[in-house]
Amino acid sequence: MPKLVWSVVCKQAITDELSRNVSLVEVVEQIQVMGSDARAMNPILLPCCVVNLWTRTTWDEPETAVQRLRWLMPNGNSVVGPESIVRLDPTRRVRIIIEVGELSTCGTGVYYFKTEARREDSQEWIEHGRTPIQIDWVESKSVS
Repeated sequence: MPKLVWSVVCKQAITDELSRNVSLVEVVEQIQVMGSDARAMNPILLPCCVVNLWTRTTWDEPETAVQRLRWLMPNGNSVVGPESIVRLDPTRRVRIIIEVGELSTCGTGVYYFKTEARREDSQEWIEHGRTPIQIDWVESKSVS
């Protein structure tokens, strides 16, 4: 099974065509949403991406797996995202970039993008990491 090296949430990931290095723009660790906690049951727009770097477990042996993200909310609910193939052949490491548009919320708290993977011939999902994001709902105060 490939190994998840890191997972980062950011506004944009730019990959250089020549070097294949990536620049992560505006890393997202915390979000403040204007409005009352009562509105928190509505999805919020958050154009961002989750970037996962995977590597081979054994450097000289090609590997393939299927990954997915699961959005975990403080109230115990979760939303499963689309699946992506992690193909480490012929490369020894690969970045998977998942675009996110909106997120379900349930109020102020710590949320997680949970990265799971499974072998192509298995239905058993294995957790490889959690990337936290603090979401704070902030009451907007009117000026008098």
